[in-house]
Amino acid sequence: TEIPKLKVKRYAASDPLKVIQNTQSNFEQLKFMLPLLRTMHNTHQRKPRIEFFENKEALTAIYCMFEMGKSSRYMTSYGFFKKQFPHEYKRWLTRTAHADSKNCAKQLILDDEAGREYARHVAHKPKQQFLFLPKDASFSMDLSIVDDVVAITNFDPLFIVVIYSKNMAESASLLFDMAWERAGKGAIKRPRRQQNG
Repeated sequence: TEIPKLKVKRYAASDPLKVIQNTQSNFEQLKFMLPLLRTMHNTHQRKPRIEFFENKEALTAIYCMFEMGKSSRYMTSYGFFKKQFPHEYKRWLTRTAHADSKNCAKQLILDDEAGREYARHVAHKPKQQFLFLPKDASFSMDLSIVDDVVAITNFDPLFIVVIYSKNMAESASLLFDMAWERAGKGAIKRPRRQQNG
């Protein structure tokens, strides 16, 4: 910052807290603009765009991007997610439990401790639907379909493949909805609401 009322211009270091606040504010504004920027970026692309990431920071950014979507479908293991991203898992619980969440999500989740914890947080949120996978189901990856994006996250080793393609997202959504319909016929059940006392 410039020190005023001096003949020679001099500068002093800004308060680090102010720098962090400005950075956070700019980041939030960028997140808000992300859907528009992605639309502009993909306007003239006929071929799907494929991205590959291996570090946790990039994966966290992708999951934050998913929160900005309007419609989501997930086949996920919250046990693996919680192990790899404990802070992000906790933030995800808080964010999706808020009534103002605009993201409508369907989730097929593993019936494990982390999955049941997530289910308790969103059980009564109309925009957050879930069904448990059979208890003998086991996998170490996530499938995410968010608007026109398909993402596959592998947890061991950790990486994510993100595919920007409306056609692929529509096809993957169709397959997911078939699995969801089959699951809803009784093979997979929602947890019972616990009664106090």
